[in-house]
Amino acid sequence: MTEAERIARARRAELAWDEFFAPMIEAMLGEYQARMVEVANTELNPRKRADKITALSNAIRIAQNLKDGMRETIRDGELVQQELIRADKVERMAPSARRLFNIAPY
Repeated sequence: MTEAERIARARRAELAWDEFFAPMIEAMLGEYQARMVEVANTELNPRKRADKITALSNAIRIAQNLKDGMRETIRDGELVQQELIRADKVERMAPSARRLFNIAPY
């Protein structure tokens, strides 16, 4: 994937994340956590309580993995942009400064 494709992909992911996914994921996480507290406080059968809490914790982990994956895709685009800006600065340097940069890159 080229740098331009990575940046475009990150922009699309960020737009989708901000408009659609972030509100849904945050709502899901809140509901799952509230339900987990409810089950922990109301379910008297230890086996049923453990099963329900396990299922809810798995659901929370899946939602968190989706959230982390989208944030990582967005972050990848930001990193590519920073690399392109840095490369552009190096290209615009005077030959003497570029020579020093090649000795000790930042």
